[in-house]
Amino acid sequence: MKKLLIVIVAVALITALVVFKSKSGKELEVKVIAPSKGVMTSLISATGKVVSGQESEVASPTASKVTRVLVKEGQKVSQGTLLVVLDARDASNRISGDKAMTGEAHAKVEQAERALQSVKKVYEVGGAALSAVQDAELQLKVAQAAEMKASTELRSSALMLERFRVVAPFSGIIVKKSVQVGDVVATGTALLTLANMSTTEIEISVDESDAGSLQVGQEVEVSCEALANRSWKEKILRIERVVLKDGTANTVKTRVSLSKNLAELRLGQQLDAKIKIAEKSGVTKLPFDALILKEGKKFVATVRSGKVHLEPVVTGLEDTNSVEIVSPARLDEEVILSEGKTLQEGQKVTLATRINK
Repeated sequence: MKKLLIVIVAVALITALVVFKSKSGKELEVKVIAPSKGVMTSLISATGKVVSGQESEVASPTASKVTRVLVKEGQKVSQGTLLVVLDARDASNRISGDKAMTGEAHAKVEQAERALQSVKKVYEVGGAALSAVQDAELQLKVAQAAEMKASTELRSSALMLERFRVVAPFSGIIVKKSVQVGDVVATGTALLTLANMSTTEIEISVDESDAGSLQVGQEVEVSCEALANRSWKEKILRIERVVLKDGTANTVKTRVSLSKNLAELRLGQQLDAKIKIAEKSGVTKLPFDALILKEGKKFVATVRSGKVHLEPVVTGLEDTNSVEIVSPARLDEEVILSEGKTLQEGQKVTLATRINK
């Protein structure tokens, strides 16, 4: 009985050892690819929209109540077109009062002139003292000063009345109407937004991390789904110096030219942009799936004698699919496409697929 127990235990240990070796020696099937040589173009992809190169909020020049809005969104207007009328009753009443005061002041000037002429005649025949003439002259000057003041206030009131009639500062299209009849507005309140359609541009939002690679004059490939995915070349015009919070990302607004022959594009129309930030020829490149990150360093995995060998690399330019291998200068071995697998130095692997590019 004791010998039988020893035999059973021995068989169990041998079986376990065989299973352990089988598991520990299991080879991972991998795909490999050879590095390729060619041109590497590094691009920044961004979304954009058509905007006006000259867009302005038309603000209320004074505090009042909106009595008329004479335009609607999408309407084209010429410079000087009346857009909004504000309640000017107080200003009109002030003008009426100023006109009455100006009339009274003018009448007093005429009265003072007649009085001066009369006292001068009496003085000339010896019937009045010189001081009487001087007093009359002083009264005329006082009346003339009062008339000048009243006239100035009348002109000021007339100019103020014009502030209740808001006109287009330049020709364009009304892209936004911010008020309606009956609204009470303060000085500086936005009434409308006016865009000059003769100076359209493209506004794109670039991630803050990529903004340092942007330069005025860089080439931008623009495409539009609404134009059957048509693409064309433009250039960067301006790069804003302010970083904006756009949802969960920080972005930099960038203005791009828009060719004059694309008049069919409308304000706000969505576009896709690709900005070329660098281009090199004769580079060694690999798919991103071939790159392995470990402890802040980059590696590629090769197969040597059926085992994984991790080779440290230095990368350069990147495009949408590939990465440039800068070092080692020559990478002749096929490398493993990790495809999310964890690869360790010395790990046993077997070749499943060889990808030719």
